[in-house]
Amino acid sequence: MKMNLEKKFPTASLGTTVRVHIADVDKGLDDSSNILAVETSVTEDGFYRLGTSEEILKQLYARSQFTLCPKNLLRIEDIPDHEISLRSVAISQSNGSGQGFVKCMCRAKCQDMKWLCLKKVMRCNSKSHSSLPCCNK
Repeated sequence: MKMNLEKKFPTASLGTTVRVHIADVDKGLDDSSNILAVETSVTEDGFYRLGTSEEILKQLYARSQFTLCPKNLLRIEDIPDHEISLRSVAISQSNGSGQGFVKCMCRAKCQDMKWLCLKKVMRCNSKSHSSLPCCNK
């Protein structure tokens, strides 16, 4: 059984470019379903730490969670040392605004452009303000 898994998922060497799948809840409808990353290290338990062009991913990955790319497109030297979540990488590489889910969290009348609802040109509703007055309804 273990030999079959080793054939299906060969070990990745340090610096190998890999493709990581992004879950549907972490991306928008028109966004890519994969991101490119490079293997930066392997833990004692066999989990891989991956880094993207933005930053290092927070989560550790098992070998079955990514696929190897035939060419090395990223280099370890180009990866910053900060950690970031997969969702944040998906948003930064997105064509749109990530998941596309925006909710008004204003606690005032929404008169200035500093409020997210006015910046995104969306209308507030009773769910966001309940009984508070709002100029953007």
